[in-house]
Amino acid sequence: MRSGAGVPNSVKLHLPPKPEEELSEDLRGGGFGNAAENRQVEHAAIQVVTDAYGAEGWTVSSVESDKYGWDLTAKRGRTVEHIEVKGIRGPKIEFFLTANEHRRSETDTRWKLVAITNALSPRPNWYELTGKLTRDNAMPVIYRIKVTEGEFE
Repeated sequence: MRSGAGVPNSVKLHLPPKPEEELSEDLRGGGFGNAAENRQVEHAAIQVVTDAYGAEGWTVSSVESDKYGWDLTAKRGRTVEHIEVKGIRGPKIEFFLTANEHRRSETDTRWKLVAITNALSPRPNWYELTGKLTRDNAMPVIYRIKVTEGEFE
């Protein structure tokens, strides 16, 4: 899946700002659908990546629950990759990235992002997204607000 068969090894990421009301039905599964479907899409994408790396001789461990800022640690010999997997239900490469994942993208030289579009289909698409995230392709869409008692009247 990672090479050959017309699947690109690297695709430039470009996420133009898009108001929430313009999100189309085919974006569900990258954080845009319901919780049950999102889990199913993410699980399918994780499996695609795990299987592809395993077929190439990598040992793959899930670290999703550890909240490192990536989902899978892949090792082959002395080479280690930290892989953040984004499962997307539809064909468009558009998804949410947490602050922790974004921080890792800037500081961890082993970090890479793999987006799997059409994750639930028999023929999902694989995109390895490389390069720095910029204002042109990543925009903040949510802020955490923490209010302590007495701050507002």
